[in-house]
Amino acid sequence: MDSFKVLLAEDEISLAHIVRESLEERGFEVILCINGQIAYEQYLTLKPDLLILDIMMP
Repeated sequence: MDSFKVLLAEDEISLAHIVRESLEERGFEVILCINGQIAYEQYLTLKPDLLILDIMMP
């Protein structure tokens, strides 16, 4: 069975690593993006099951 894919868009690297690590420990596959453009491109390509977006990211 494929793991649940989560796309995490966060530009604060330290916070992104904490969230990614926490999700991966729970069995999620995490795709980390550091800006909105990359996140959008990855969304279109990978079709993740869940998006977690930084509301204040440029």
